[in-house]
Amino acid sequence: MYLGQSSVLDFVVCAGLGIAAVSCTLAATITVRESAVIWNSSLADATVRVLAFVLFGGALLSIAAVLGDTKPARDSNSILGFAGGALLASPILLAAIRKKK
Repeated sequence: MYLGQSSVLDFVVCAGLGIAAVSCTLAATITVRESAVIWNSSLADATVRVLAFVLFGGALLSIAAVLGDTKPARDSNSILGFAGGALLASPILLAAIRKKK
C-alpha cells in the first residue's frame, strides 16, 4: 500500500473507504426494498433480507478492518477523510431511501 507516504493520499484513501461504506449501505437498502417487490413470499423476503445483511455487513466489516489495520501507517488526521467521503455520498443514499414506487 501507499499509505503513510503522504497525508493527502491517506485522506483520499479514507474518503474512498467512506464512499464505499455508504455504497454498501445503499446497495443493502435497495436490495431489501426490491426484494419485497419481487417476491410475495414472506419467507423469501426474509431470506433475502438476512443475506443482504450478511453480505453488505461483511463488506462494512472489511472496510473497518482496513481502517484498523492501516492505522499505524496512516496520518492521524486522515480518518476525517472517511467522514468526508461518507458525507459526500450521503445525499445519494438519502435520495434512494426517500424514493417510493
